Amino acid sequence: TATVAQPNQAWDREVFFATSLPVESYESRKETFIGRWRSESNPEGIERGRLLNTEITAGDACAAMQCPLTLEPGQQVEFTVLLGVVTRGERETAHRIVRQGRDSAWVEREFQRVEQWWSAFLDALQVRTPDPDVDILMNYWLRKQTWATYYATRSAGYYHGGLLFGSGVRDSAQDLLGPIIAKPEMAEAKILNILRHQFSDGSTLHNWFPLTDEGEKTGHSDTPLWIPLAVASYLRETGDFSYLERIVPWQDDAEDTVLEHMIQSLDYTLHHRMSPRNLPLFGPGDWNDTLDYVGRKGIGESIWVAEFLCYGLQEAASLLRRAGLESKAAEYERWYATVAEAINTLAWDGEWYIRGFRDDGGVIGSSRNKEGRIFLNAQSWAVISGIAPPERAKMAMDSAYRLCSTPRGPKILAPAYRTVDPGIGLATRCVPGKKENGAIFNHPVSWAILAEAMLGNAGRAWEYFRQTMPMSQAADPDIYLMEPYVYSEYVTSDEHAEFGQASHSWLTGSAVWMFRTMLDWMLGVRPDYDGLIVSPTMPPEWPEAHVRRRFRGCVYDIRIMRDESIRGEARVTLDGAPHSGPLPPGPAGTVFRVECQVGG
Repeated sequence: TATVAQPNQAWDREVFFATSLPVESYESRKETFIGRWRSESNPEGIERGRLLNTEITAGDACAAMQCPLTLEPGQQVEFTVLLGVVTRGERETAHRIVRQGRDSAWVEREFQRVEQWWSAFLDALQVRTPDPDVDILMNYWLRKQTWATYYATRSAGYYHGGLLFGSGVRDSAQDLLGPIIAKPEMAEAKILNILRHQFSDGSTLHNWFPLTDEGEKTGHSDTPLWIPLAVASYLRETGDFSYLERIVPWQDDAEDTVLEHMIQSLDYTLHHRMSPRNLPLFGPGDWNDTLDYVGRKGIGESIWVAEFLCYGLQEAASLLRRAGLESKAAEYERWYATVAEAINTLAWDGEWYIRGFRDDGGVIGSSRNKEGRIFLNAQSWAVISGIAPPERAKMAMDSAYRLCSTPRGPKILAPAYRTVDPGIGLATRCVPGKKENGAIFNHPVSWAILAEAMLGNAGRAWEYFRQTMPMSQAADPDIYLMEPYVYSEYVTSDEHAEFGQASHSWLTGSAVWMFRTMLDWMLGVRPDYDGLIVSPTMPPEWPEAHVRRRFRGCVYDIRIMRDESIRGEARVTLDGAPHSGPLPPGPAGTVFRVECQVGG
């Protein structure tokens, strides 16, 4: 049964492939090339000695060409293979590109252009640590993965059903956090595109389809609340408060400023999606889409959304005060206090925070539950949002460590559900130990690392980070099965016989959060409205680290050193002089030399 409405519109693209060599035969249908009951190791097209010149109209595609080529001993031949896409009916464009592709000078220029783009993109941030795996992740693979998620969101590959889910507000608001360092204009464009899919009452489409610009309004309780995170992140990186005055159309009516879009995203939840107890309604799901029956009747409440709402209120209040809107900032601070009190009064379970209240009045993520007793997100976001008093913050994260940990990282929840519960939904139907039912789900893991780093727990933050790095997970590739250089959505946990097997690589929001948590909090170099903050929570065994970061047209060359004699805050020098507070921006092209000494 189709659960997502999709527009009835024809696909308007054609794909072409070509080579500069003479082509004797070709194949574009994968099944025909490989053959029945075969694999890539013994394709029938190779054994046959000639391809069948099939033009695919349906099914899985491939691009195979048979080209005659004879090489004498020691001889080298250079040729080009092209793969491209054009609008249907514009085949002359494809022919022109193919003609260009047969010109080796044109090909070389295009390669140089691509290399120059990537060189500038990667040069915006370079780190050097005692761990080569961290270095290759931070300097290359996470940059590549976050670039891929920015462009493809969750729409590519077999994992997520092709274009079934389109581009999501939630995903897009997070995916921009990676490229924003090198290319703030990419974040600027992404935010404006998100806001175009917001309604004038503050609600949003949950997702939309880039081909048609149509989408679904599902009622997920978290969706509009990602807008403050995106807007505040852009302003922290650029300092460009004029962005708030940009005019953006609503999905349904007229247009308004970026600032008003952000305000309405919060006000929609505060005035339309709150329970009488000052907690957000769960609706048909929150960040965890598989908790899809906890609040479907409009009664259940999400504690994670309550924490995330508090985070958004805090972000917006700080931003509004800088924009001179004191009254609205104060209103959001009052709401923050009200919701935080409700969470701490109603959702504290004694040793951790519960995950939510069901439509039927029951709870999930509580010591009263036999399964799904604790959820990682409810603990980490109590810290990230600041709603947890210090003693509860420590106890909640300690409980998560005690109850969710495995040798490969912490689980999204524990223990896994083994009985289908129609009052909870899909999470209880997932295989125990996989997906949202007790897997090592890297997105929540990244938030747990962030929470531990914010609490100053460098050792535990590093333990989680090191356990879940793809290089660590892939130490036994026959178990892990995914690429050893990018994050997968999840790794099967110890509640399943396939403990350590990963799935859904590349297109996962965990990549950008792992990247930003290591940079912003563990290495401690993060943007703020007034400049660049340097305040590391560095892994205990690291004696030093180095960060070179571009920020608002300047370059900050930051050396972080361990000094066991230091107690308390790090000591920072800027161009040789003691400095406190954020590192200020300077004239474009300025290179600042920064040294930071941290305690043991």
